[in-house]
Amino acid sequence: MVVVALPLALLPAVEAAGSSPPALSGALVWSAPSHVDGSADASAGLGLTSVSCTSPSFCVAVSASGDALTFNGSRWSAPVKIDVANHNELYVSCASPRFCMAVDAAGDTMRFDGTAWSPPAKVNSHLSLGAITGLSCASASLCMVIGFYGGPSAGGPQPGGFHAQIYNGGSWSAPVPLADGGADAVSCAASGSCVTISGDGEAQAYSDGSWSAPSRFGAGSYGFTSSVSCASASFCAAALGNGEMTIYHGRSWTAPRLVDRAREGFAGISCPSASFCVAVDRHRSAVTFNGSFWSEPATIDSGVLAAVSCVSTAFCVAVDGRGDALIARRRSAEPVS
Repeated sequence: MVVVALPLALLPAVEAAGSSPPALSGALVWSAPSHVDGSADASAGLGLTSVSCTSPSFCVAVSASGDALTFNGSRWSAPVKIDVANHNELYVSCASPRFCMAVDAAGDTMRFDGTAWSPPAKVNSHLSLGAITGLSCASASLCMVIGFYGGPSAGGPQPGGFHAQIYNGGSWSAPVPLADGGADAVSCAASGSCVTISGDGEAQAYSDGSWSAPSRFGAGSYGFTSSVSCASASFCAAALGNGEMTIYHGRSWTAPRLVDRAREGFAGISCPSASFCVAVDRHRSAVTFNGSFWSEPATIDSGVLAAVSCVSTAFCVAVDGRGDALIARRRSAEPVS
């Protein structure tokens, strides 16, 4: 089997604030792509779009064709149709093997209880196709969806613009307006705090029922494929659509710095801790963060990568637009003779 080890060379040009973490033992090795969704149609943009793992023995991946697949640690299940409307982009976020939430671009949500998926139900009746831009669940009683909601002209009671809605374990809240800069990605940490970011360089935080004022991490336009991952209320990393990264350390965001010189634009990022993140770009490469530095991009796939999910420094899963999944495990360091 073909494997790819991420390089150990690090880029001092993208050093992050904070002291250096302990070195990781062994290389993170990616498997060859495995075709897991036979119904994926890359030419029609119906490949895998999102993945979420809670342990090395439980992951869920979803596709733009409305399929969901589960991973049990050794193999992927056959695709199950959960979204018959096929509203293109589908997001998934799992808090445990007994709770996952999926939402499509038109705001149809589906819940997984460990056995089966619920029928699609609208998070909001005033959403139109393409409105939802992100989903994240911290627990079975806290999920957040973000997106562009129609105003009164579209029949909605709220002013038009980007809004968030929160799931409390039983129902979704009314839409809450977000900053004018928009919201292109969201991440909720296990602590219950959430952060949204926009391609216009703004971030906004949610905690205990209230929202912070917007904070700016850059003055440029960073692309609408940006993504964010928060390991805690005091650490988030945002992978921006122009190949740059910015990191939040509890007080402010670092200035965005170029990590992917090809500027392919990052498709996803996952940070299980403040000293380890993996991001994938929209071409075929992955980069890792060790708490201080980002690695050089390493080619891991020949397709268009779409998302990544890591549960630790030793296990990650990435998916691409062709219906392929790749698994990364940390190879033990060889003994020194």
